[in-house]
Amino acid sequence: MPRTRPPYPPGFRRRSWSWCGPGVRCARLLKSSAPDETIREWVRQANRDEEVDLSGPTTGEKEELCRLRRENRQRRAM
Repeated sequence: MPRTRPPYPPGFRRRSWSWCGPGVRCARLLKSSAPDETIREWVRQANRDEEVDLSGPTTGEKEELCRLRRENRQRRAM
């Protein structure tokens, strides 16, 4: 079942991906704060949101998809 809220606060995420620049190993910087792959995904998503990386949906697009899927489920249930 999907989580209803992110397990890490947005401020922590922002600080984490700002520390992880190109060529910097996130795991060494943040040891036990969050899994390395989790932080790499935050960096990827931040790049998508800033339109540096166009390989996937932005956070706004993901939220819109969730909203539309929820509306479709509700309409099908009627």
